[in-house]
Amino acid sequence: MKDLQKVNNLCSGCTACKYACPQNCIEIQTNTEGFYQAFLNPNKCIECGICHRVCPMEKEIKKTIVSCFAAASEDVEVYCRSSSGGIFSLVAEEIIIEGGSVYGCAMDSNLVPHHKKISRKNQIEELRRSKYVQSDLRDCFSQIKKQLKEQEKILFVGTPCQVSGLYLYLGKKEYQNLYTIDIICHGTPSPQMFISNLRWIEKKHKKKLKEYEFRLKTEKSKETGKYCYRYVFEDDTIEDGVYYRDPFFNEFYDMTNLNECCYSCPYATENRPGDLTIGDYEWGKSHHAEFITFDEISCVLVNSNKGKAIFEKIKNIRRTETKLCYIEEKNANLLRPTNRPKYRTYIFEDISKLGYEQWAKAYFKSIRYFKKLRIFQPIIKMKIYLNKYVKEKRR
Repeated sequence: MKDLQKVNNLCSGCTACKYACPQNCIEIQTNTEGFYQAFLNPNKCIECGICHRVCPMEKEIKKTIVSCFAAASEDVEVYCRSSSGGIFSLVAEEIIIEGGSVYGCAMDSNLVPHHKKISRKNQIEELRRSKYVQSDLRDCFSQIKKQLKEQEKILFVGTPCQVSGLYLYLGKKEYQNLYTIDIICHGTPSPQMFISNLRWIEKKHKKKLKEYEFRLKTEKSKETGKYCYRYVFEDDTIEDGVYYRDPFFNEFYDMTNLNECCYSCPYATENRPGDLTIGDYEWGKSHHAEFITFDEISCVLVNSNKGKAIFEKIKNIRRTETKLCYIEEKNANLLRPTNRPKYRTYIFEDISKLGYEQWAKAYFKSIRYFKKLRIFQPIIKMKIYLNKYVKEKRR
């Protein structure tokens, strides 16, 4: 890497520049914080500027909202195996029924999040549920371009910068056989930090993980009302826990381990690049009584005629039009990027100095951890109340 240069300091690792470069002088490698980033070989570069023209952090692709919906799958199996309302699965199923392929984020045998192609309904499970890690896109963009030229129908699902990067890589030609979904994204955590966390879990439990789930509709999540992880080990034992008992998951929840570019994301706005935008909308039940029996539901922003057409085709769905202002009540990333926490400045330095295992041990001894334990919650709430009371008395 010492002979390579960064293409852009605020790189999202989307791979558009790598596959657009006519000199093949760009590589995607992990940077010092473990994020995928584009690096170029200056000895091969002819300074054509194509890498900058296809960069979604420099040139934005945005559509305008046509309509908004609250929605959830009425297929019990799909709904229970999804993070929110199961809308991705329904759209993916429709594309596959029509003979198309779907690209989305899965985990490989080593639990590394990466984008892959599926073309059968029984493969949709691999792409379901939230994976709070920057995904390795590998050669998806070049594969998609080839398939689009062969008139194959494609659905691509990813973060808004990934969706925008795909459009910029494909160029000005509009492919009627390409459908896209972007997710309402808080930001993408470091994949290398995630791998370090997996090794820490395995060392702690003295057995190998075969599955890691960020969000499942489990009894633990219903009981606590919080995001819960699930570890599945090779001996088929399972551990469910609240997010703050997993150091990596906690840092995502606190937004401290995100890619630097996420804190100035140009896509944290109402105008999105995808044909559809999907996100959490549990609070939508307070506005739409017909969803009161669902634990979680999704919001869907329809951003194009293609998006409208495919959304209207899907079956086994409960949906009703909703207001954008309702969706934005708790989806702040439709209004602004995630705020950069103070600890973001130090977290990767601390991990580098201490090593992941010692850093994790330090986390479990920190005030940040103890504040989240249920036993301390009443004390913290009382402290907040007393501080407010004292301030009001001083006025």
